[in-house]
Amino acid sequence: MSGSYEVDPEALPRAIAELKEALDCVLDLQSVSSRLEFNKPTRGDDAISLNAGEEFVKLASSPESGSLALTLMKLRDEILNTIDNFEDMLREYLNLEEGATLPEYEGEVTKFEYSKAYQQLVAGGHLAI
Repeated sequence: MSGSYEVDPEALPRAIAELKEALDCVLDLQSVSSRLEFNKPTRGDDAISLNAGEEFVKLASSPESGSLALTLMKLRDEILNTIDNFEDMLREYLNLEEGATLPEYEGEVTKFEYSKAYQQLVAGGHLAI
């Protein structure tokens, strides 16, 4: 998301609301990723299956480069930075003081939906949330 972008000032409230919705999804994924450490996936009790579960957890929750946890952290930071920039742009457009309360967006916001397979796993108790 780094770099420059141009947004119609009239569209800023919706863009901010959409980014906040995306941020909620990223935070949900971070939560799931971090919980994997305590609920390691295994399909067997042999050494290979146990090692695969350990590697999967490491890939999901490790702070190392290339992990899901690090990727989600960077994405979260970029979204927060963009929200701050958009809010500053909106304040400037509306001639509001720094720290003034911005109007809330009242329209429709695109909702992220988890895949049906994911929802079925959760509903069936095969995946801990």
